[in-house]
Amino acid sequence: MNEMIERVARAIAKTDICGQELWEDFEPHAKAVLKSIREPNINMLLKGKNTIDAATLKAAQISITQELMKAAWESMIDEALK
Repeated sequence: MNEMIERVARAIAKTDICGQELWEDFEPHAKAVLKSIREPNINMLLKGKNTIDAATLKAAQISITQELMKAAWESMIDEALK
């Protein structure tokens, strides 16, 4: 199991009355969640693009770093959760 699946499974388990100690039982649910958000919708893409555009304007160059991609992805997920 990868780290992201484990994190999602633990988050799902926290919402269940069984408690976090049984988070492994939620692995299939975690995979389903991650698969469902794999392809961003247009609002998520626009939010990510805005994050990248703002950063590249400040730097006056086109250079996408891992930190920038993380910020873009997080803003897209935040948009999806609204």
